[in-house]
Amino acid sequence: MVIEASSFAEISRTNVLNVLTILGKTKLLLSQVLGGCSVINGMMYLRGHPKDYDSWEKAGNTGWGYSDVLPYFLKSEDNLEIEDMDPGYHGVGGYLTVQHFPDRPAMAQQILRAGEELGYPIVNDMNGRNFSGFTVTQMKTRNGSRVSSARAFLRPVRERPNLHIMLNTTVSKILIDKQSSRMYGVEFIRDGKKQTVQVSKEVILSGGAVNSPQILLLSGIGPSEDLAKAQVPLIKDVPGVGKNLHNHVAFFVEFHVKNDTAKFDLDWTVTTDYLLNRKGPMSSTGLSQVTAKLNTKYADPSGNDPDLQIFFGGYLADCAKTGEVGDILNDEQPSDPRIISMSPVVLHPKSNGYIKLKSNNPLDHPLIYANYLTHPDDIKTLIEGVKVSLRLAQTKTLQKYGFELSPTPIPDCDKPGMKFGSDEYWECAIRHATGPENHQAGSCKMGPASDPDSVVDDKLHVRGIRGIRVMDASVMPRVVSANTAATVMMIAEKGSDMVKTFWNKQTVKPGSTRYIAQSEGSGNVGLSNRLGSGNGGRNATVLGNGNDNRYKPAQAATQSFGSFPKQVTIPQYNTSVNGASAYKPFDHNTHAIPQYHHGWQGNNGYHGGYSKPFYVDPVKPKASSGTFPSPGVKADYSRSFGNTQGYGGHGNTVRDNSAVTGYPGSNTWNGHMTRFGQTWRINGNGP
Repeated sequence: MVIEASSFAEISRTNVLNVLTILGKTKLLLSQVLGGCSVINGMMYLRGHPKDYDSWEKAGNTGWGYSDVLPYFLKSEDNLEIEDMDPGYHGVGGYLTVQHFPDRPAMAQQILRAGEELGYPIVNDMNGRNFSGFTVTQMKTRNGSRVSSARAFLRPVRERPNLHIMLNTTVSKILIDKQSSRMYGVEFIRDGKKQTVQVSKEVILSGGAVNSPQILLLSGIGPSEDLAKAQVPLIKDVPGVGKNLHNHVAFFVEFHVKNDTAKFDLDWTVTTDYLLNRKGPMSSTGLSQVTAKLNTKYADPSGNDPDLQIFFGGYLADCAKTGEVGDILNDEQPSDPRIISMSPVVLHPKSNGYIKLKSNNPLDHPLIYANYLTHPDDIKTLIEGVKVSLRLAQTKTLQKYGFELSPTPIPDCDKPGMKFGSDEYWECAIRHATGPENHQAGSCKMGPASDPDSVVDDKLHVRGIRGIRVMDASVMPRVVSANTAATVMMIAEKGSDMVKTFWNKQTVKPGSTRYIAQSEGSGNVGLSNRLGSGNGGRNATVLGNGNDNRYKPAQAATQSFGSFPKQVTIPQYNTSVNGASAYKPFDHNTHAIPQYHHGWQGNNGYHGGYSKPFYVDPVKPKASSGTFPSPGVKADYSRSFGNTQGYGGHGNTVRDNSAVTGYPGSNTWNGHMTRFGQTWRINGNGP
């Protein structure tokens, strides 16, 4: 069951903040709609730096390093431009479509050239090998339209009989038995009435960095003193709930383009092009698809780990206030210069805030004390970002268009003794006019038991409570150095595998014949399962036939129904990927998750292929006879096909490192198994 607070609508919340505007308050834009903020965000598909995830693991979160999470990015991705991206870092066949916008204003290329003029590289793929420079990013879009998480993941499976979606429903609390510390249901408000639903296994909390801690607090999980003040009965004292809240913050620097007057990009020609072809300015976000990630003097001196991002804005097919196509935009006049923005962003913010309950009424917004810019390093990084923006505007490339800093000062910073454009002025301006990005994170921090601020463990379980996991940006120990949507989807992919793996272990027993193994010939096929649909019910087929004196079938590609390996290496054989052949080991990382057709071919004709999404699983069983590979990756359940001597593990489930009975065979190894329309076949002659 999916419970969503609202229908397809957006709200703007004003919450208590410590800084950022003259009045000490700012607006926090959230999206009460199925798909959350992926319905209103900038659509950038950026994952951050490998060090972001490695730092999570170093903090005590086992299994969250970059090599562990990369397969989950690939799992969800359907990259329509994978041939142009760095190999090994992208996937196809997943639910989330990723590609560039079909339209790009000419000024986008000029900004890239201006960055190059300052000595920064132009990067084609910031999710690949390089993370610093100027780029036009890929987006979560398909054919000129937004792809939200609801459109990508929920819409294709909305007819499943075991999926029920409730809109216009607000979760008021999770029901927990205090004696057993176990969740048993969810209370919610619908049509003004409180209702409950009983839960037998788990509740997955995905309310985001604001609503997830609020729901935990309303459920009696959080700092005991705060709960007492809000008159919420204490279930579990978890001091970290609502703490460690942090966000990327940005300062808006406005430039006038004197040689390019204001144009109204939303006219009927543009509109018709979009309606008929899904192309033109309406199919993109203008300059917002351009970004830069740069190292300031405060960044890691080793390089390629930027601490500053710059967003750009302008050349957008905006709608006028009148709502009429072709009308003048707001207060602009045709003779006015175009306005372009550059917005420096702190990628590694050090300022932390917290969230508290305003009351025990679930319909009251929580109190958010963001504490933006309370750490001096955040101010210093933003000032450096402003200086980079000013240097960029002064390049020969952009001066051809007459880029000029807006001469209008921030009112409270326009005072005697404060020179416009000085560091003192910029610090004043930043403190008065910096705004938050929609990248809130950390308020249900993932961490080890030794961390007093941790709320969930590395399996995303809420500490001290049975049956609740959190899967959203709130679990990030520190926000990644990028827009957060791609990372949140990765967390959901990895978390869903954790859920399936846990419940499979509870239900699958050694000796299970859920998968039926049938031998065809003297060799045998050893099969076992992780249970569950794994890849969302997608079918997969593995075929092999022919002879190969060099390839020793010690390990065959298999479908994983619950986990991903870091690396699987098959002994050397000839590899053919997209027509390029090389005699080398098959490396799961190098070839990524094979979601498009890969084939291999040996000297004497052994060939095979797999198409449609499926994944390679490590194999590490013991054998009473024969020789099985031992890649050093432990799998709870494994599958194996015939080995070099024609032996095979026969039929039953393999748990951990339990023994597989070997059966001697002849020089043939054959077999197949079927389950609910999925077929696995190995036919061929062994050595």
